[in-house]
Amino acid sequence: GKKIQNSKFGIIFHTKYTGRSLSSLSSSFNPNVDAFKNNKKVWVDDATFKDVSGIGSLTLKEVEKIYKHLENIRTNLRKSKGFINSIQGNQALFSYLNMYINSNIRGGSESFSSKEFLKWIDIRLQKELDSMKSEKGKTKKEEKKEKIIQKLTNEKNQMDSMFLLHSELKNIKTILIRKFEEIQSINTFIKTSDGFRVTKQEGFVGIDRLTNKAIKLVDRLEFSRANFNVPKNWIKG
Repeated sequence: GKKIQNSKFGIIFHTKYTGRSLSSLSSSFNPNVDAFKNNKKVWVDDATFKDVSGIGSLTLKEVEKIYKHLENIRTNLRKSKGFINSIQGNQALFSYLNMYINSNIRGGSESFSSKEFLKWIDIRLQKELDSMKSEKGKTKKEEKKEKIIQKLTNEKNQMDSMFLLHSELKNIKTILIRKFEEIQSINTFIKTSDGFRVTKQEGFVGIDRLTNKAIKLVDRLEFSRANFNVPKNWIKG
């Protein structure tokens, strides 16, 4: 704590890039911060958990919960795969789904359904339609709206299964995040209008050492919501 307080700024290194040009860089997740020279004005560390044996291990009950969620994931994936595949190449619809989910997160909810999404997208498309000036453009937009609404209405059951799939994945993610939060390292804070508020960790990254791939786990109601709603009064300089 004293070392951090005496520093001008701090850096957590989580990725190492190797290569002779930007286009040829390859990444790895094992940076050696000990290679940096010591500087009292700069505090550095890596993002790797130190020895957490006995703390970061899942209990038998937690493992059983994860397996139950995995069973539900398989079921809902089977029921929704047709709808999921159909929106893969539909960039507009895919974007609307992301906007709908983010709008719920912004409002503090991780509950999603085909019924609510149909209401949301109907309002969204109507606003886009009302903002257009040319009759030709309005006609084209109206046709697009009707086509999207009809598709979603016809595939409501598959869409609900997709949202259930999303929810079950979130449940597993939450179990892992809560487990990682038990591992105390550095406390974090978020700036508010009246000072700083103690928060949980922003997120965690799981790294597959065999494939060198990583996945980030974030508590969306905690940090994504904060990022959406925080005043964008960035400090320059």
